[in-house]
Amino acid sequence: MTSEGSLLQSCLLCSSCGNRPLKFTADAVVCTKCANEYPLINSVVTIHQEERPEICFERDAARDTERVPELGGINEEFSDLARAQGQLREAILSLPYGNASKYFHEEGYFKNGASHAPAVDYLLSKLRIAAGIRLLDLGADLTWSTQLFAKAGAKCIAMDINHHLEVGRLYQEAFDISYDLLSCDMHKPVFAEQSFDVITALSVLHHSSALNSLTAHLAKLLRPGGVIAVLEPYCLYDEDKQHFGTDQIEAGINENVYTLDEWHQALSAAGLVLEDFLLGNGFCALYRKNAGSSRGLFDSFYDGAISEVTAPKSSFNPGDSIGLKVVVENLGKGNWLGEGLTPVNLSYHLFKIEPSGERRLLTFDNPRLPIVPHLPAGETRDFAYELSCPSDAGEYEAVFDLVRERVTWFEQQGFSIGRFKFTVG
Repeated sequence: MTSEGSLLQSCLLCSSCGNRPLKFTADAVVCTKCANEYPLINSVVTIHQEERPEICFERDAARDTERVPELGGINEEFSDLARAQGQLREAILSLPYGNASKYFHEEGYFKNGASHAPAVDYLLSKLRIAAGIRLLDLGADLTWSTQLFAKAGAKCIAMDINHHLEVGRLYQEAFDISYDLLSCDMHKPVFAEQSFDVITALSVLHHSSALNSLTAHLAKLLRPGGVIAVLEPYCLYDEDKQHFGTDQIEAGINENVYTLDEWHQALSAAGLVLEDFLLGNGFCALYRKNAGSSRGLFDSFYDGAISEVTAPKSSFNPGDSIGLKVVVENLGKGNWLGEGLTPVNLSYHLFKIEPSGERRLLTFDNPRLPIVPHLPAGETRDFAYELSCPSDAGEYEAVFDLVRERVTWFEQQGFSIGRFKFTVG
């Protein structure tokens, strides 16, 4: 809701002439220079003038697909989510963490939203939102993300192009919080430069086909030292793009997917410096404005070591299971997580040591142990790994390493491996 002295009143520009400040009335926002009016519809300031055709198509598609679970909709009959009652209302208010209702156990909007919860918690821990922080939440949809930031003390604007912004009233009434609601294309220059301390973008920037110009625009909206926090889908290789979001595209939704390099280059080219990131089911990252020299996405990502591989004994019978303690140290600048397109897992290569002393590789790929929850940069963790003894007697060595699946073994990037020698008799 837009109240006197709100964040939106302090930074909104007329989309036609760029004038500020604007006059806020009970049913519209009016430009005092060109007299352009932007209606206030169910508490949502609505700027839909001179929109690109694809934005109109996508807004219609959001309405058409909101009850289609396979396209991210809700398996329920309803007329207006902003007036939801009963279990549906409670499910909405529980996002992104979920409750025991059916909605979080079936495909569709709620299950998708709950899958973002770990990444949202990661971003919240890194953003350290303080009271009064000025925050723009792009692609806010039902505004479940905005309400989390508002609860943490931020002054927020929830922005999207679809009709779901009205659901923000449910959160505001239920949790006694307040934030502004703005329906507008995120590409439009409707904010004064340096208006925000934080911009959050959860699964929204990939809807743009003009990523470089969009990130440059958003960087201008940040104050010096401000942060943009993103959670976006990604692909590893260009050839993967043709398979992304095909059903949604057919339904009229603007779906694009970018490689990790493209995400990093677009944000870096806008003058934003990578501060931290987590790779899981999406690219979850924080970039800061005016934060010094840029760095590569995977600079020092693989720095670390397996500093200890131990067991209570070193002699076993054929087929025994060896309970190992494996100590992994993350000495780099990246966070390691065993989920997503390229999970980081713990594994080993098995060698047999011949009587001559020669080491003969028996199996290169062996069972994986996912690094879950994520191992942050600078931290060390003990892992319990069960290794099955070979059936033949002899001397063996298990060489432990981390692997970023589909990409590389960490040793190939300078990581220090761990070794465990044992006897099978």
